[in-house]
Amino acid sequence: PLPLEMEGDMAIAYAFEKGKYTPKPFEIILSFGPAGALSATSTDMARFTLAFLNGGAFGENRILKESTVAEMLTQNFTHDPRLPGMALGFYESNMNDIRIVGHGGDTEYFHSDLAIDLKNDLSIFVSFSGTGGAAVRSVIIPAFYNEFFPDYSEKLLIPDDFNERAGRFVGTYLFWRSNFSTVEKPMRDLGAQIKVMPSQDNTLIVSGLEDAKQFIEIGENLFQERGGKIRIAFQENKQGEITGLTYDWLPFMSMYKAAGWKTQSFNLLFLGLSVIVFIGVILRLAYQWSIYKALPKLEKQATTAAVIAAGLNLAFFIMGIVAFIADGDKLFSEGVTGLFKFWLLFPILASLAGLNQFYHTILVWKTGYWGLWR
Repeated sequence: PLPLEMEGDMAIAYAFEKGKYTPKPFEIILSFGPAGALSATSTDMARFTLAFLNGGAFGENRILKESTVAEMLTQNFTHDPRLPGMALGFYESNMNDIRIVGHGGDTEYFHSDLAIDLKNDLSIFVSFSGTGGAAVRSVIIPAFYNEFFPDYSEKLLIPDDFNERAGRFVGTYLFWRSNFSTVEKPMRDLGAQIKVMPSQDNTLIVSGLEDAKQFIEIGENLFQERGGKIRIAFQENKQGEITGLTYDWLPFMSMYKAAGWKTQSFNLLFLGLSVIVFIGVILRLAYQWSIYKALPKLEKQATTAAVIAAGLNLAFFIMGIVAFIADGDKLFSEGVTGLFKFWLLFPILASLAGLNQFYHTILVWKTGYWGLWR
């Protein structure tokens, strides 16, 4: 928590809600530690970057050895040697062929970026508050380099035969940096995904993170944005099959090529059909209530079990929508809230109800009340 003596100097974040700017409290990041565990002033961040430009010293004070600074600012990993990679605590970016080492970051209401330019002996730190701050902080540093260190690269040439091999890159790509087993897993299956499609212009169309952009092949599995500077590289296995994708401005997040059943379109279709089935089971009971009351005991129990299972699954779906609308933004700062914990009771109950339905279904099948399709 922010010490009391510092509260008067703390910048206030605002969110635009219901037609006005609403002040937001100091954010405490609980579910992503150690990320978000330190707060600093912009002045101290400037001193921090100047110390790195000066080999670990600021004025007469030294915080790191020169060898440590050199190691921290050296590339230690990259998904593709032709793209920027990771240093230690920092990551690389390319601004008009100038190597930048820095780090950007966001909380819900604060958005910051740090750049250290060793070649030109300068550093930049920016921070914005508010829900729209992420878009601003992402364009400030590129705009600075476009103005003062412009790029005079020649126009890219488009290979005439690219569409002959474009098919191997086509698909949906998901981020490895995501949850595979926790409550946040649905955000991976139903959230943002990268889609790659061929165009009629012998280029690739890539969409998902931003507006759809065309990319031109400039090397083996390497592409550059048409009319822009973003580069992407595809990864392949030993059999020559495309298995992944990485962006030059996201050296810390690569993607894998997803199977069809993991795509957003498939999961939304599956979810929609499931909801229709659950609603149909409940409506059928209401429509045929008189018939239901006259059913033999075993068949009535099986029908009741099916309705309970459908109702609990439908409740899980509805409560999930409510939970994400009400507390979705709190997952980042507070973790799993009480509302999410309540929501997670429903899949447990629905699973038990499903087993109960299966048991009663076997009974009525054995007695001949139901056939294969009833």
